[in-house]
Amino acid sequence: YVIKLTRLGVIGQSARANELRDVITDAVENGFSSVYENGIKKKMQRLAKGTTDVYAAEDDVWKVFAFENEKERYMEAGLSEEAAMDKAARIVVDTYPTYSMVPRGIKKLRRSPIVGTFVSFPAEVIRTGWNTINLAKEELSSSNEKIRAIGAQRAVGISLATVGTAAAAAATRALFGFSSGDDEDMRRFLPEWQKNAQLMYLGRNENGSPRFIDASYTDPYSYLKKPISALWRGESIDDAMIDAFSELVEPFVGEEILLSTLREIKSNATDSGRPVYNEQASGTEKTKAIVEHLWGALEPGTITSGKKIYKAATGRVEPWGRGYDTVDEVLAVTLGQRMQTLEIEESLGFTVRRFNNDYRQATQLVTSRLKNQGAVSEGELSDAYESATAAHRSAFDQMTEDAHSAIRLGVPRPRVLAILRSARMSKDMSSRVLRGMFIPWTPSTTMSKDLIGAAKTTEKRAEFNLRIKQVRRLRAELLRELRSPQPSE
Repeated sequence: YVIKLTRLGVIGQSARANELRDVITDAVENGFSSVYENGIKKKMQRLAKGTTDVYAAEDDVWKVFAFENEKERYMEAGLSEEAAMDKAARIVVDTYPTYSMVPRGIKKLRRSPIVGTFVSFPAEVIRTGWNTINLAKEELSSSNEKIRAIGAQRAVGISLATVGTAAAAAATRALFGFSSGDDEDMRRFLPEWQKNAQLMYLGRNENGSPRFIDASYTDPYSYLKKPISALWRGESIDDAMIDAFSELVEPFVGEEILLSTLREIKSNATDSGRPVYNEQASGTEKTKAIVEHLWGALEPGTITSGKKIYKAATGRVEPWGRGYDTVDEVLAVTLGQRMQTLEIEESLGFTVRRFNNDYRQATQLVTSRLKNQGAVSEGELSDAYESATAAHRSAFDQMTEDAHSAIRLGVPRPRVLAILRSARMSKDMSSRVLRGMFIPWTPSTTMSKDLIGAAKTTEKRAEFNLRIKQVRRLRAELLRELRSPQPSE
């Protein structure tokens, strides 16, 4: 029986297990010299086989169930046992992730040092999703009444798989009193990979922070649903299409986790804005922080889960304020679903740090021209100031919306102001962010004096003075435009 199913391609073709096997094989074959042929290499090969066997068994069990179910349905529809077995095997291969069906180009992506390693499974989700729809369409058009009934059942299953999670998410949102506006506000504080996820709401904790489960984490079709969610959530059709396309291709072009971690170490900043190490610390402390951050990317999930349970049991709180709940961590391990708490105040602090960085980089677009010791035309300076102002405005509007979202989600306005100030946003900027009052940038008096003072010649001082006057004139023109009444549409 096992030989028959293997020959038909039903079992032994787990996309996850076979890709993991190939990844480990690549590492073993290319990572050890012949000195270790009879030692470490053989042990690694045995470890690889044991690990992939576990993954394969997990997938094959469900494929066998699916095969038997399809075989019985088609035998009841009038097919012989042999024909039903062939049909069931074809259905399983077409509608379940099968490694032999992964295109060679996709398989080769795993060897790229830049993009993600495990790309076969999302590729198979796209293939099997398309095939499942076509199979249902084919069955529904059959002249055999019983096969049409199979197609109808399959179509219902597709519909439930497509909208079931979204419907459940909407139901929990209504049940716990979250509006669609609350949902949009919350997503502003979620990490990028979670912004288009299906969230099951669980109310609020004792501090009023929203609680939820990311249902997309265990939904294999989330690769297909996230682009659709992004399309619906876009504020404009252009933004929606870009976001949807990004979600669709992310599994194949997303930055490989090790490369991403090394980039964070080099820039000393995580994607959330938190530093990897304290730049004023000793060499030993910096090295320790770097090693811990690197290990965090490579650490097996079982160890990570065990450490979180231990931290929860001992009341450990991270330096940035994150705590752990024992029940949440145990449920995450046993049920595969993690109950998450959206710490809005903490997330807002990260948002402010990102704004400060974006605003500073935007300013450099024009200051690089102001400070240029070479020739800079009026047109070049005007273009630079226009680009800087557009970038400033974009960052400012995003920060204003984030601050207002936090207020709508229950963070008191004075507390929001305190968070802005504690994250090193100036008093004037903090006030204007909360009021939504954008004012174009201009060089400060101190910057102007320093710039002119750094000039090496009288001619250059005069030139720098003219540049500063031009920027201030451009700013005055923008201010007049901003303050003039806008025509009604």
